Amino acid sequence: MARRTLNGIEDKILMQTVKMGAQNGIESISTKKIAKCCDISEPTIYVHFKTKRNLIVQAGRRFDNTIRQMMSDTYYDFQDKFLLDQKVKSTWLKIFDFLLAHPNDTKYYNRYRHSAFYEPTLDYAEDGIYTLAVNYMLTQNMKLSDYKDIGYPAVMICAIDSTLNFAETIIDGKLKKSEKIIDLIFKLIFGMLL
Repeated sequence: MARRTLNGIEDKILMQTVKMGAQNGIESISTKKIAKCCDISEPTIYVHFKTKRNLIVQAGRRFDNTIRQMMSDTYYDFQDKFLLDQKVKSTWLKIFDFLLAHPNDTKYYNRYRHSAFYEPTLDYAEDGIYTLAVNYMLTQNMKLSDYKDIGYPAVMICAIDSTLNFAETIIDGKLKKSEKIIDLIFKLIFGMLL
C-alpha cells in the first residue's frame, strides 16, 4: 500500500512537471512551483528524483517509454502481407494520432529533446522512438542506404523531430488537422525513404 502511494506521488510530480514544461518551456520548470501544485514539500520531490535534472529526464523518458511500448506492440502487426509503405504509414499514423491526443506530453517531449537537459550521446541507447525506428527501417530494407553519407541516425532524428514539430503545430492550432494535411506531412517526412 505504501509503494502505491509513493508511485502516486511520483506520477503526480511527473504530470505537473510535464504540464509546466509544456506550457512554459523546460528551462522554466521550478521544483518549488511543482511542490506547491502537488501540495507536497519541495524536499519530497528530491526524495523521489534526487535532482531537478533527473526529474526532467524521467518526465521525458516516461513519454518515450509509452511510445516505445506502443511501437513494440505495433511491430508485431507488421508480419502480415501489407506493402511496406502502408505498414510504415499505419505505424506513423498511430504514433501521430497518439501525439495529437496527448498535447502536454507531446509539447513537453518536443521541448525536452531540444533542451540542455537532453543529452543525445547518452540517451540514444535508451531512446525508444529512435531505437525502434532505426531498427525497423533497417530490418525492413528501406532505401536508407541512399542516405549513408548523411547517416542513419541523422535521417531518423529528422523524421522524429519533424513528426513532433508537425504534431505540435496542429496542437497549437497553427495547422488544421485533415486527412489531406496528414497525408502531406507523411509524404514530406517519409517520401524519400520509401
